[in-house]
Amino acid sequence: MEISKIVNELVNPLGFKIKPKQLEAVVNIVGGIDTLCILPTSFGKSLIFQLLPSVFQRLNIFQSPIIIVVSPLLSLIEDQILSANSTNLGLCATKLDHKVKKEILRGKYNMLIGTPEAWLNNDEWREMLSSKYLCSEIRSLCREHLPVLALSATVDIDLTELIISSCNLSRNLRTIYTCSDRKNIRLSVVQIKNQEQLQYLLWIVKLLVDPECPRCIVYCRTVTLCGYVYENIYNLLSKELLPNGLPIGRGARQIISLFHSETLEKNKINVLDSFSSMEGPLKLVIATSSLGCGVNLQGVKYVIHFGPAFDTTDYCQQIGRAGRGTNAQCHAILYFYRQGSSRITKGMKQYSKNEDSECLRTLLFTPYNENNKVVESLETGHLCCSFCTKNCLCGNCIVDYVYELTPEIKTLFPLPVQHVTDEQYVEVQELLLEYKNCFSSGTCLLASPEIVTGISPETLERVKIHLPYIDSLEYVLLEMHILNKDTAREILLIIKDVFDDIECYTDNLNMDTSEVDDKFIFSDQFSDEFHDFDTD
Repeated sequence: MEISKIVNELVNPLGFKIKPKQLEAVVNIVGGIDTLCILPTSFGKSLIFQLLPSVFQRLNIFQSPIIIVVSPLLSLIEDQILSANSTNLGLCATKLDHKVKKEILRGKYNMLIGTPEAWLNNDEWREMLSSKYLCSEIRSLCREHLPVLALSATVDIDLTELIISSCNLSRNLRTIYTCSDRKNIRLSVVQIKNQEQLQYLLWIVKLLVDPECPRCIVYCRTVTLCGYVYENIYNLLSKELLPNGLPIGRGARQIISLFHSETLEKNKINVLDSFSSMEGPLKLVIATSSLGCGVNLQGVKYVIHFGPAFDTTDYCQQIGRAGRGTNAQCHAILYFYRQGSSRITKGMKQYSKNEDSECLRTLLFTPYNENNKVVESLETGHLCCSFCTKNCLCGNCIVDYVYELTPEIKTLFPLPVQHVTDEQYVEVQELLLEYKNCFSSGTCLLASPEIVTGISPETLERVKIHLPYIDSLEYVLLEMHILNKDTAREILLIIKDVFDDIECYTDNLNMDTSEVDDKFIFSDQFSDEFHDFDTD
């Protein structure tokens, strides 16, 4: 039976048509030909290897074919297993695990997914590969004449040669190219002075207050910078949500999150689950490159880089998270500062600085086009990039994109009101712990002292961050997310005692204490949830 007919019979019931380059890759692998596919994000690269077990069976080439998938990230593997097992293509996928070794050897699974380390560092899997059934060493363990399919979204000429060498691909290799340029993504570079200029991200906070706001990803180079960006956006968003009747902190917590190497695994899973469908509540993720290749994120309209990626390959991969499965207009914004720019590649510097003043689309995607064919600007300049917007003559130009406007020159934290020594930090924290411990003995409480006082390890860390700026009761309540006005007053009095020069504005703040306190009536379930939030 003709391969194209088999493939169409498999995919048509799923509600979509096979693309010519997907079919070409399947034909190559069935014919035993090593294939390198360089196809853009959201193209459907996973479908190529998901089709193979059924195609091999229907052609009677193998009765019980097993597809070996080598994948770089654990979070990506979980997503691929879920995707494979829900395709209705007769797939039964699992990751490498000694707990299911017997089922694997009995042929229960027709797709095995693992990291290179999982395949190579375990004698059980090495033996299985060599006796019955990539990186060059993985291929050396397999039986002869088994074809290799290598998949990527962004590979330039130099990286192509590295992949061919490291995967030990054959001389008869077939390469299938499609440029990674996505026409519905507008490119923008905004020059800023340094990474402390977070006022350039204020437009995101205003966007998030709208319940119908689109999804955004902010990429940062380091975990520390992620935390700094998160802390400021979280504080500002919590303050914006307060007038809408949402609890301080919890409203922001439901729609923004972190994703980096130190994020708890359960929190990573929550992020991926929420972004895997349009119904998920999460709206903003602040991430490092850990939120990377192959993850199927839905409904992302803005991908913002606060600082450049290491190279243009990473950058193209990451902006490809926007607009998956849609033709809607999306945006890739790079806020570039020179601090740390010596640690990025030449190509990334050229794109970020654009000293030759040319189309950003041409500059970014030409090295990834087949035979380095020049990628042309879009006909409608203001939809192409920030450079082409300046020369657009369409007559319907959007000149002032909000993310390109220079914001008011102000810091997100106010100017410090006092200098704080290490000894004063310690003294304030000791007094706060002493205050919390007053509730630990001899008092009948419906919740833990942390819940009652709002003083948790996270609160102490916030105090350390905010201490130079605290000058009023209002600041403690709104910026530090303390739920009880009496507790906020005690915190302010402790700080006043330590510094002995802060005016206490408790009498001048026009806020009804009972109104604030009555918002937070803790059920047992809520107490447990909030305890988890404050101590994670």
